[in-house]
Amino acid sequence: PDLLLKAVDEALIRRISPVNPVLTIEQTESLAELVNMGVGRAAAALNDLVWGHVDLTVPSVSVLGLHEAGRALGDLASGSVSSVEMGFQGSLEGCAFLVFPQQSALKLVALLTGEDPRDGDMDGVRSGTLMEVGKVLINSVVGTLSNVLSKPLRYSLPVYAEEPVMGLLHTHNEQPSPILLARTSFVV
Repeated sequence: PDLLLKAVDEALIRRISPVNPVLTIEQTESLAELVNMGVGRAAAALNDLVWGHVDLTVPSVSVLGLHEAGRALGDLASGSVSSVEMGFQGSLEGCAFLVFPQQSALKLVALLTGEDPRDGDMDGVRSGTLMEVGKVLINSVVGTLSNVLSKPLRYSLPVYAEEPVMGLLHTHNEQPSPILLARTSFVV
């Protein structure tokens, strides 16, 4: 654990260049281990929400610039997605996004609420449900980083949006900064 904390602290101190956000292999592995711990907590929380077992894949983690993130996201970068955003401030600052393909978001909402996803009146239910899920899952991942590094954070309220991921990232990346991209998928 000491080696892990040291590598993450070094990465944070270096304040990676947004033009060339390169981490050492050790730093990338340390971040991946922390994110994996957070995803594990998120899976447990999601298990409780759906009253069943949820399998989450081990996340792939990379630190990228804006354009590289767009390429890494492939189809998700240009198509409209359902997303929940939560900002955080304190020893670390940033924005965390939970992003779902829209069909997957509808299925999750239907599972959690018992509502028919084809019902035209699902907009309010979808946004409210996904904001609650987003709060829990984002806090599981970002909270793990915060707790392990002993870096207290304050969170903003969640915001729900449906738009292309690149639109979301452009909105929050006016001053180019590195993007920590953690990709996972889940099966209920």
